[in-house]
Amino acid sequence: MTTRARVAIGVIAVTLLAVALIVALAGGSQSSRPRPGHFAWLHPASPPIGWNVAHTSGGAALAYPPGWKRIESDAGTASVALLRGGNRIPDQIAAYLNATPQQGPETLANWTHFRLQHNRDEDDRDVRLIASAQDLSFRSGRGSCVIDDYMTSKARYREIACIVSSSRSTGVVVAAAPRGLWVQQATTLERAVSTFLP
Repeated sequence: MTTRARVAIGVIAVTLLAVALIVALAGGSQSSRPRPGHFAWLHPASPPIGWNVAHTSGGAALAYPPGWKRIESDAGTASVALLRGGNRIPDQIAAYLNATPQQGPETLANWTHFRLQHNRDEDDRDVRLIASAQDLSFRSGRGSCVIDDYMTSKARYREIACIVSSSRSTGVVVAAAPRGLWVQQATTLERAVSTFLP
């Protein structure tokens, strides 16, 4: 075998080894795991500059944009809303965010069933699952999420609802808007969910 042939074989071997190493590292990386289609928007990140942060009694952090208002909610939770024309009447909510500490038997494993049943227990009607996913990445842990539609006495809503568990705590984040305003509000709601810290 000539020197030139040995050099060519050596170069090919080194190149194949490098390619194999790159593929192995990429395949083992958590960030390379694809997110399910309906949740491709979920990119854990700090809140955008200028956003405010509300906290639950358990310390969960819910980021929301300027112009949104804190609204009354259950003890220990944090709720904010974008109100139409500054109106404080509940049926004038254009978009809504809520953070709640884990309060019962909800888990990452049972989240889809639990959330849909919770909506029915709240007297919501015609609850429809759009999408669900488990083992999603959040800023400080893993989460399970649903996207669903439901009907209240006032309007049809769409929501993203996620349970997120970190080494410190478990919390729930809900982002909702009237179905007719969903397209207009979805990007903001998705961004808020992406910043959630339980």
